[in-house]
Amino acid sequence: MGWHLCKIGNVLKSVLLRFEGVKLRYRKASLLSGSGPWVLNGIDFGLEEGECLGVIGQNGCGKSTLLKTCAGILSPCEGKITLAKGLGWPQLLSLNAGFEAHLNAADNLRMMGMFMGKPRVEVEARIPEIISLAGLEEVSDQALGTYSHGMKARLGFTMALESKSPILCIDEIFSVGDASFRETATERLKKRLNEGASSLMASHQPKILINHCERTLWLEKGKVLRLGPTEEVLQEYSRWAREKAKKP
Repeated sequence: MGWHLCKIGNVLKSVLLRFEGVKLRYRKASLLSGSGPWVLNGIDFGLEEGECLGVIGQNGCGKSTLLKTCAGILSPCEGKITLAKGLGWPQLLSLNAGFEAHLNAADNLRMMGMFMGKPRVEVEARIPEIISLAGLEEVSDQALGTYSHGMKARLGFTMALESKSPILCIDEIFSVGDASFRETATERLKKRLNEGASSLMASHQPKILINHCERTLWLEKGKVLRLGPTEEVLQEYSRWAREKAKKP
């Protein structure tokens, strides 16, 4: 596999995913012409091989849009996204991402497998295992619209990890579910990272980013305000948020 290389400090790093000047905005449904404001506005960063890169920012800053763009669900209006040679689009771990509420767990897994280009025989063979790992055997024949947020999170998380995608985009997945699920999810994620997977992890919870991410990207109004060591970025973000809260 051919890698893109960049120099971080004095170390040459392999970069699996690179954003260069990426800009994206949603077209306003009420307008016949013209577009809305930039949701992503000139994003530049590289995701290194084996790295878990944190993403933080207030609600509406563009975190979920960034992850959906990384996963190929959204296409940028401007700029360039480059994947290392031979890699497919990253897998998105997000509540309800791609799920159909009227389908049961097995049918949703079949549909997602089709979207991911997996052979039908392979998908069918893995369905019982994924449902079992998610702890959803007793409700597997029920429509996902009847599931709790935690149950959907378990299904989505397990499905994404079992896909063996080399890059995972994790959107607030640790904010739902009970303590047992969060512990299991953390251990499974650590295993994938130890196996060499890379990830982007968006979260409002600093502890999660500190535990998993050496670097964190801080977004505000679709722009990167800071990209650097996680603890330094979180300290600066916390000071900024406190100052903003003081303003009338």
